[in-house]
Amino acid sequence: MASLSTLYEKSDRLPKLNYTNWYYWDKLLCSKLRACKLYKYVDGTYTGIAAPVAEDDNPPAQGEQQEGPQAPKPQDPPKEDPDKKKELEDEQAEHSAVMNYIMGAVSPELFTMICDFDTAKEQYQHLRSVAKPSGKTQLNTLLKEYRNFRIDSTMSVDDVASRLSTIQHQIAELDPSRKIPEEEKISFFLDLFDGLDPRYESVVFHLERADKLSWGDAIAQLKARQDKIRGDAATDAIALYTAGSRDRKGKGSVGNPGL
Repeated sequence: MASLSTLYEKSDRLPKLNYTNWYYWDKLLCSKLRACKLYKYVDGTYTGIAAPVAEDDNPPAQGEQQEGPQAPKPQDPPKEDPDKKKELEDEQAEHSAVMNYIMGAVSPELFTMICDFDTAKEQYQHLRSVAKPSGKTQLNTLLKEYRNFRIDSTMSVDDVASRLSTIQHQIAELDPSRKIPEEEKISFFLDLFDGLDPRYESVVFHLERADKLSWGDAIAQLKARQDKIRGDAATDAIALYTAGSRDRKGKGSVGNPGL
């Protein structure tokens, strides 16, 4: 059975789908479903398990022909294969989980559009038909998403870099003349982290003055600083907890008033 527990990890939840973030949302959803081995429920390859076929326990002997109209014989119920039954039950549970996951990752307006569908594939296809921009609208949506792109402290350097590269690639596919230059993307990437936390400022300052700065180098340098920031935060949290434990023990001590 696929990993349903991984599907609902709190640290890896999807943003709510609306009419402006289809590409980002779709990439995250499909990656998540593939990682959990659940993608078949939205791509159309899931067809369920066929019901077992009843067999005639008394077929005519070889060369023997049945004469005249035959009265229908009472049929025993089809023999159920326990393994097939378990597989069917597991797939039904997985399919329901995917449907619930999708419904929980869309805006209230989109939820009302898909809540009555019977399959995850129908949900996904309908969302794509109404939320995925097309043509000039698609291009303008991507350009707007790039201009309004913002980050917060919960987003990893890799996630930010991946999203910016995805937007850059999709814009270039729609209109090569509007492609975001690599230098501009790197500069924008550095500015995002420069304004996020003062602890990134020294790294950004150094990178902005480098003679030749590649996209990969910018990612690696900021990722190293982010790892240090998060490591320092974890160390501070442990130290604070330890100090608090000592304080509580000290307050709980009672001396001998007679001494």
